Amino acid sequence: MGIPATCYALCEHYGVQMPWPIYWIIGSSAWLVYLLDHFVDAQTSKLSISRYNFIGQRKTLFYWLVGILVILNIFLVVQFFSWTLFLFGFLIGLMVFVHQRINTYFVRHSKQAIFKELFVSIIVALVFAYPILHNYYEFKGSLSPLFFLLLINMSNVWLFAHMEFEEDQKNGYPSLAVTLGKKRSKQMLGQYNFLILILLATQWNFWSHKYFLVCLVCMLLSLQLFLRYDVFFKKGDRYRFWGDFIYLYPLMAALIQKLSD
Repeated sequence: MGIPATCYALCEHYGVQMPWPIYWIIGSSAWLVYLLDHFVDAQTSKLSISRYNFIGQRKTLFYWLVGILVILNIFLVVQFFSWTLFLFGFLIGLMVFVHQRINTYFVRHSKQAIFKELFVSIIVALVFAYPILHNYYEFKGSLSPLFFLLLINMSNVWLFAHMEFEEDQKNGYPSLAVTLGKKRSKQMLGQYNFLILILLATQWNFWSHKYFLVCLVCMLLSLQLFLRYDVFFKKGDRYRFWGDFIYLYPLMAALIQKLSD
């Protein structure tokens, strides 16, 4: 729900109108990519991990869900067809494919990588950018919100890599945390979050939509809280729920903005 919620908030921020089914296409497609990533990891993991086991034990059910969603999304894309939507979906799909191929190569050759998190962050930021592309002929706003969402995406994905350090290390999966080392990675992530917070503070006098700016600060502070209490949030994979939940903050900010107006 986080990705379509943030897309809706950006539509409100930029004054863009999009057909409601496009939010479904964006959200369900993101879930399909997430599921594909877990399918791939489940096949190569050397450990017994609950989320992989859950999917592995219900393969048939998930295959049916994937098939139904793909057919439904194809129908909706045809119904609301635009070259912008088609080319955008093709680009995202191509990037996901390249990401998986590169990631698989690094796993097979036991190589380290420092670009994985950045690549994922860019893909998610591009998905957030679709409201702008949907109305790019009339777009006159600032790209600052998208830039900061990209930085926050990076912090979020890096946090996940930190939480999954032991899993990735034992499985030989490449990640920024594994490359840097757990202690150094945590220190650098905290410094990275502090730098983003300073950059956000410099924007206060330049943003007319203060609620959205405050929302981005809250997203960042939440991630820093998860990092600070990483032992607690790692139990039961709490970080996964709350790490995804922060993408509902922009929706809350958009609703508060509408109520205040």
